[in-house]
Amino acid sequence: INVTIEENTFLLKLDLGFRGDITIAKEAVDGMLSKTFLGEKSMYGVRGKEYTKKIYQIPKAKIGDVTFSPPILQEENEEFLKDAQFLQNDEEALPREEKGRLGWELFRNTCLLIDARKSKIAFCDSIDTLKNEGYDVEAFIKAPLLLERGVVEFKAQTPDGLLCCALDTGTTVNIINMECAKDNFSDTVIGEPENVLDYPFFKIEGTDVGSISFYRIPIRIPIRIEAILGMEFFKNYLVFLDFAGKTVYFQKTTG
Repeated sequence: INVTIEENTFLLKLDLGFRGDITIAKEAVDGMLSKTFLGEKSMYGVRGKEYTKKIYQIPKAKIGDVTFSPPILQEENEEFLKDAQFLQNDEEALPREEKGRLGWELFRNTCLLIDARKSKIAFCDSIDTLKNEGYDVEAFIKAPLLLERGVVEFKAQTPDGLLCCALDTGTTVNIINMECAKDNFSDTVIGEPENVLDYPFFKIEGTDVGSISFYRIPIRIPIRIEAILGMEFFKNYLVFLDFAGKTVYFQKTTG
């Protein structure tokens, strides 16, 4: 997503797993003249390591014709990003095109549509506006959106009972918080068939949306996360988040 701050435009990644407004690489933050330093904040990587980030306030940020004012800006921690990557065998991390990330709190006063199949996001004031744009909202599955813990979550029914799932566009695969099939926490857990948990059904508010697979990975952060639905989920479902109304809508994508 292209975001304009001061006179510069940055390519930023939408990351629903990030609780905050905007986080940008240090070299870009250093060049901003209108920022106000607010302090520092601790955060934790998936492997349990603690990191520190500098926090600023900036007058505004623009996405297209929409202005967000005044957002909180965080300085990206490169070690945190490296810690969050899972690289198999001798695989090397690919260079990132984006200069930072947009978190879900930037959109907390609006509604956010994510259509990964069409590489499209949009924000509006209500689901009625979405209906006026031609979306078949009556076909959407509607569920309570849980934000109290600072995570974008909802509950689904699985063969093992209710599962609280975090929606995270910053994660590639689906993850369930379980110990790995290996003795130690390693990058190679991604891609190993014995580390996959398959559920034959996955029900949202009583509607079965089909089978789903998770990788077993222990998530070592202070709050308990039961499961994460990453881009593997988003590529198959259109997701509409009504933050103010604390409701999330899903629709199976086709084509």
